[in-house]
Amino acid sequence: MVEWKKARGKYVRKRYPDGSLGYLHRWVYEQENGKIPNGQLIHHINGNKHDNRAENLEPVKPGPHTHTHENYFLNKKTKASIKRGLLKHPGKRTGTA
Repeated sequence: MVEWKKARGKYVRKRYPDGSLGYLHRWVYEQENGKIPNGQLIHHINGNKHDNRAENLEPVKPGPHTHTHENYFLNKKTKASIKRGLLKHPGKRTGTA
């Protein structure tokens, strides 16, 4: 049996006997919503790579997804400020539209 493991600072994943990697956030999304749309990534809405609840996952196109992270995660100080609650994560959703 292959177990899920949290890679340091990275996604929760597992390595299959054939050497391939599986990522928990992708697996959870597919269990709830079916196949991930072609060409899309699964984004953690609140920015926490270890929060793999289905309601925290959304499919996004690579361009906008990369742009989100480039704009708000420019350096370690910014990441630390978000962790401490001094800044809001750009992907965090509050309220309803």
